Amino acid sequence: MELPKEYRELLRSFVSTCKVNPQVLNAPELKFFKEWLEGMGARVPAAEAPQQPKEPAAAPKKEEPAQRGHKEQPKKMDLDEDDMPPLEEDVPAEPEEKVEPFHEEADPDLLPEDHDEPLPVGDSNAEVTEEKADKANEIKMQAMDAQNQGDEKKALDLFTEALELNPHSAILYACRANLLMRMKKPLAAIRDCDVAIKMNPDSGKAYKVRGKAYRFVGQYEKAKNDLQLGNKLDWDEDSFELQKFVETRVKARMEYDRKIKEKQQEKQERQKQERLKREKEAEAKRKAHEEHKSSGGMPDFGGMPGMGGMPGFGGMPGMGGMPGMGGMPGMGGMPGMGGMPGMGGIDPSFIAKVQSDPELRDVLSNKEMLGKLMSCMQDPTKMAQECAKDPKLAKVISKLQNLAK
Repeated sequence: MELPKEYRELLRSFVSTCKVNPQVLNAPELKFFKEWLEGMGARVPAAEAPQQPKEPAAAPKKEEPAQRGHKEQPKKMDLDEDDMPPLEEDVPAEPEEKVEPFHEEADPDLLPEDHDEPLPVGDSNAEVTEEKADKANEIKMQAMDAQNQGDEKKALDLFTEALELNPHSAILYACRANLLMRMKKPLAAIRDCDVAIKMNPDSGKAYKVRGKAYRFVGQYEKAKNDLQLGNKLDWDEDSFELQKFVETRVKARMEYDRKIKEKQQEKQERQKQERLKREKEAEAKRKAHEEHKSSGGMPDFGGMPGMGGMPGFGGMPGMGGMPGMGGMPGMGGMPGMGGMPGMGGIDPSFIAKVQSDPELRDVLSNKEMLGKLMSCMQDPTKMAQECAKDPKLAKVISKLQNLAK
C-alpha cells in the first residue's frame, strides 16, 4: 500500500522535528511510539530532568580595579565580546612617541649671573635743581673719561655719584648699565635699564644695553625683542650684529617648538579619527543587533521572537500501514505534542542556518507569513491545503525540513 503524499510530508516534518529535538519522543502521549521504536532496536535518548527554577541573581559585587572598563552583557543576548561595541576603556592607547629634546648649540660667551647688592641711587622724589643737573652732567663726563681709560671702578663710583644728584636722568641709568655690562654684571645692568625705560620708553640705548644683557644670560627671546626695538629707535652696527645672532638662536628654538606642536596636532588628529572610526563601528554593531532582533533573531535560544515557542503539532491522522515493515497497523492519529515552548533543545547549528537564510529571516519578521506557518504547526492537516494556496509557504516549509536533516 502506497502512503499518500500528504502523509509522507507530514511524516517527514515529524521526523525532522525529532532530529532537532529528540526529547519530543519522551512526551507521555507518544509513549506507544517510543515503545515501538525501542522494540525495533532504536535507541531513544533518556528523558531530561525538568529544569529547576533559577535562583534570584546575587547582588553584583563591587567592581574591582582590575575589572574596570568591563560591563556585564544583558543575559538575554548570548553574544561574543567581539560582537559588542568596544568600550572607551578598551581602546588601546597610542604608544607614546619619543620626542628628542631640543639640542641648542653651546654658547661659550654666556656670563655667570651676578647677585650683588643693588647699587645706590638718589631719592626719586627729590627735586633736582638746575645746579644739581649741571653738576651731575659734569660728573657723568668724568665717569666717561675714567671708563675710556679702563678705570671701571672709578667710573662706576662717578656714575653713582651723578645719579644721587639727578635720580631723574634715564641716560645716566643707561650709561651706568652699559658700564656694568663691561664689568660682566648683566643682572645689575638689567635693573638699571628697567629704571631707565620706565623713565623714558623711547630710550634706544637702554633697550640695546638690556638686550645685550639678556643675550649674555641666555634669554634670547627677550634679547631679540629689546634689540629689535632698540635698533629701531637708535640703530648701530654692533647692536644690529648682536640682534642677528639672537634672532638665529630664537629661530632654531621656534622651529623645534613648531615641529613638536605639529606632532602633537597630528597625534590629536589620529586619535580623533580613531575615535570617530570606533564610534561608527559601535553604531553599526548596535544597528546590526537591532536588525538581528527585529528580523527574528533568537537571543539565548530561548524561543524565536514573535513565535512565543512552537505550539503543538495538533494530531497526525492515522497513517494506515507502512509498506515493507510487515504492515504496520494504522496509528490512529498522533495526539498533539503539547507544544514546544521556546524550543530550548534546538541545535544551535540549525538556528545559525535559519539566520543565514535571508528568505527565512524575512518570513520570521513577516506577521502574515508567520501566522500561516504557525497555523500549519498547530494543525498539520492544513499544511497541504495552505501550501497549495501559497507556493512561498511551501518553499519555506521545504527549506526548514531540509535544514533540519
